[in-house]
Amino acid sequence: MVRVLAATCLLGVSAASAGPLVRPATAPARVLLPVRFDRSPAQMRTTYEAASTRLSAAADLIARTPPAEARFANTVAAYAGALAAFAEEVEPLTVLADVSPDPDVRATAQSLSELGQTARIGLTAREDLYAAFAAAAAAKEKLDVEDARLLEHVLEDYKDAGHGLAPEDRARLTEIHARLAALTERFEADLRK
Repeated sequence: MVRVLAATCLLGVSAASAGPLVRPATAPARVLLPVRFDRSPAQMRTTYEAASTRLSAAADLIARTPPAEARFANTVAAYAGALAAFAEEVEPLTVLADVSPDPDVRATAQSLSELGQTARIGLTAREDLYAAFAAAAAAKEKLDVEDARLLEHVLEDYKDAGHGLAPEDRARLTEIHARLAALTERFEADLRK
């Protein structure tokens, strides 16, 4: 998914073509920003931190949704929209690890890519988010095909992250996911050498 998003950033195509978790049917179309080569590592980190803060705030808001009020729009669609906004801000930065002529920019982009993976793993480890999505599913709203599939995907992602397991098993699975993400990032960095 990350490489698809990176490709969409480079090619300037719509996020809608990158898959259902990027832009739900209920979200407005977004235009991906082009990759910029004029940002300093400090500017890149500032952009990442702001995007990360917005993603965390959106996730916290979703997690605080009372179960009786949980619906597709205020949980799953909001989550997918927050992830899409995060990706649209961060992917143009992280793709620079592959294409920037500046070694400092490449190193910063690699670091931000690793932070982004850690953030995504952290989100799927959150029991409160899973509870909000499960409550929305339990509401049994009539959804169109795309939204129903998005709901299914989000629940599958959280179950794949260990929700439904004992807390200690889920914690261990989160560690494994983090280790796999780190190894993947290292492998991709080695390919760029």
